[in-house]
Amino acid sequence: MPGPRTTAAFYAAPVEAFLSASEEEVYAPLASPHGYTLAPEQQSAWRLQLPVLRAALEELVAPAKRCQPPFAGRRRRHGPGRRPGS
Repeated sequence: MPGPRTTAAFYAAPVEAFLSASEEEVYAPLASPHGYTLAPEQQSAWRLQLPVLRAALEELVAPAKRCQPPFAGRRRRHGPGRRPGS
């Protein structure tokens, strides 16, 4: 049984952060375990795959944005002297 991979690389961020990140901000954590000495083929693959992934995620996120009510994400305000549950 092989041991754990020590050169694993990944990018983790919320979808909105990924969509607004620059290419370099996405590539840096992928390349860092390899010491920035990646094969040109790997770099080329990422450069081809990133736009495809972003386009797919934008298609998924766009309908959700249109469906959110205008107050989504805002903190609910309670009247003077009122507390939630009272």
